[in-house]
Amino acid sequence: MNNFLIDEELSKVFQAYYQQTNEAVVITELLSAEPLETRFIHVNDQACELLGYSREELKQLDPVSVFFKGLAPELFLSVKKRFASNRTIALNMNMDHSSGSRIQVEANCRLLDCGGRQLIYSTVRIPAEKDSGYSTLLYEKEFAHELIDTVQAFVVLLNSDGTVSGWNSFCSERTGYHFEEIRGEPFWEAASHREAREEMKTFISSGGSGGSQEASWLCKSGESIPIRWFCRKIEDEMRVLTGIDLTENRNFMQKLEESRHLLESVKIRYYDAIACGVTVQDPNGRIVFANEYAAELLGFESSSLLSMDSFSPEWEAIDHTGKPLSGEEHPSMITLRTKEEISHYIMGIYHPVKKRRSWLSIHTKLLYSDRKREVEYIIATFQDVTEKIELDNSIKEQEKLALAGRFAVSVAHEIRNPLTSILGFMKLMESGNELNAEYMRIIKKELEHIQQVTGDFLILANQENTDLELLDLGEDLLQPVLGNLLPDLEARGISIKVSSIEEPLFVHGKKEALHRLFLNFLTNSIEAITETGIISIDLKRTGQQHIITITDTGSGIAPDRLPFLGEPFYSLKEKGTGLGLLICRKILEDHNGSFEVTSSLLIGTSITILLPAAAASGIETA
Repeated sequence: MNNFLIDEELSKVFQAYYQQTNEAVVITELLSAEPLETRFIHVNDQACELLGYSREELKQLDPVSVFFKGLAPELFLSVKKRFASNRTIALNMNMDHSSGSRIQVEANCRLLDCGGRQLIYSTVRIPAEKDSGYSTLLYEKEFAHELIDTVQAFVVLLNSDGTVSGWNSFCSERTGYHFEEIRGEPFWEAASHREAREEMKTFISSGGSGGSQEASWLCKSGESIPIRWFCRKIEDEMRVLTGIDLTENRNFMQKLEESRHLLESVKIRYYDAIACGVTVQDPNGRIVFANEYAAELLGFESSSLLSMDSFSPEWEAIDHTGKPLSGEEHPSMITLRTKEEISHYIMGIYHPVKKRRSWLSIHTKLLYSDRKREVEYIIATFQDVTEKIELDNSIKEQEKLALAGRFAVSVAHEIRNPLTSILGFMKLMESGNELNAEYMRIIKKELEHIQQVTGDFLILANQENTDLELLDLGEDLLQPVLGNLLPDLEARGISIKVSSIEEPLFVHGKKEALHRLFLNFLTNSIEAITETGIISIDLKRTGQQHIITITDTGSGIAPDRLPFLGEPFYSLKEKGTGLGLLICRKILEDHNGSFEVTSSLLIGTSITILLPAAAASGIETA
């Protein structure tokens, strides 16, 4: 005996087996059951002849690939399970001979323990033709039954007339019926509800040509199991029904639907409990949800709101200045267009129930779809601020009247003083019966003061709606003003430093008004410098605003006087009208801008001016 992987002791053990049989003997060692791993220990001469390999060739091969190559994967798994539990197994299979031809063999295998090693002793033979066909048929049938019984689904075998001829154990487990109770019965009679029997009969008769069929199986307990059935014809016109239990899926969908209804109910109750109006609009501006408070604030029934959008004429919307708003100018549509959320947007609408104007403070928020990051909805929350707006307007009217009164008193005072001087000097000249040159100079000076006061007052009272121009801060505004002031700057020994900018800074504005603005500020800086000094002008853009800072090295302003700057007729100059900074404030308000003054006594003053930026194309960037 020529051994190649077996030691002498084991060789002696198996010597008797080799001598007593004329069959092919193959001995392999089981290295692992899961996954199945083996190696050849020994093969006798008959085995080499049957397989068509020499012993040396078999050394290089895996026994699994030699014996189980032609076996279907699911049957191979079953072989492993049976072999592990029974320790003996009989197999009929097709094998590949080394010549390339396929041979059918019958193998009887036994698992043996030898000194802690697990060896598989197998005899292999070519069965007689009759034995081969019959044993193969029994073997395949046995495996088919085992395989079907492991499936966690309904499997029912039907005769050509639709009567039940077999099923798997899952059918008994789920329905409570024993197979013998149903055997021979038409399946649609035994398993279907009365109203579904004809439909199920047609489905089975057609062999499932229509795809699948949903039907319920009435169990022995009275429970009804929803099943999706599939039907397939096999040999001799038999049919195989396979069914998937939809109970868990149905329960899940029911719970999901209940959860969805509960969520909707909670959401509606939550929104209705919020003390502000809530509307949800789709990307076309159509209202798809409105809570009860929204209906109350807007003056429409909730059901009516669902047929409206931002373009509905019923709103009669206006902005905080009273200007009519188109649908595109509603805050939700602005948010949709710019993708920027809005806070505290004041909008007036007509309230049909109260039959008057209502004012709303509106906040918008975008809601994106999870997958594509596209806007799915715009949520608007709003509160009624009508009382506040009306109160603010009332206060503004009262302030205007009070301011007008103070103006009248101040103007009367500013004009009466020079008029008193003029009348006095005219009486003196009248009594002297001659013109006095000095008296005339004083009278002229007082008249010029009156003219300046009335001129400034007219600027403040001016309500002209001059068209706005696209202006370059440097080229159109600061350069001309500095050019006019240059002689005075040189005479006083004052230098000007203007920061360099990489690109032009544009604003929308009234050219003459902005000239006056910068002229007033720069003149104040020049007059604050008693000796030689420096005025610095810094230009920059931050976000949607231009920031212009004018800093001088003048005498500065005392801290206790800063709060009064800009008040009518309050001036730091001996002959000033006190209207210069007030005029500057009005010009900036007309341009949606502002200014701020900071100062340190004996060090200097800095004025920071804010103006909205405009694009070079003339379209505002804000």
